[in-house]
Amino acid sequence: MFEVPIKVRWTGHARNMIKSYNKNSLTNSSDIFLETISRQKTNIVIRDLREANIVYGELGMYDSMKQDWMNRGMDNALRRIRFEIEIAMNRKGYAYEDGKFIKQE
Repeated sequence: MFEVPIKVRWTGHARNMIKSYNKNSLTNSSDIFLETISRQKTNIVIRDLREANIVYGELGMYDSMKQDWMNRGMDNALRRIRFEIEIAMNRKGYAYEDGKFIKQE
């Protein structure tokens, strides 16, 4: 658990569409992803490294070139959110390498 959780503001159409899309998935990581982005109405609240990896990775899979229900505005929102998560993780001493955040020494 992080001493202070990471909070990233995220509201709007992209959030609702991704939540709806993920509710149809039956994987454990989708459950964690949905729980993490649903803790607060307007923020993603990431409490630990596992959640950070799942949320960051999951958001990276969405792209308007792959999902016909997405648009460029959603792409921009997801890039901003991933950027803010990465900055917050860097401040906590983690770097994103090989598809996951790793503690830097």
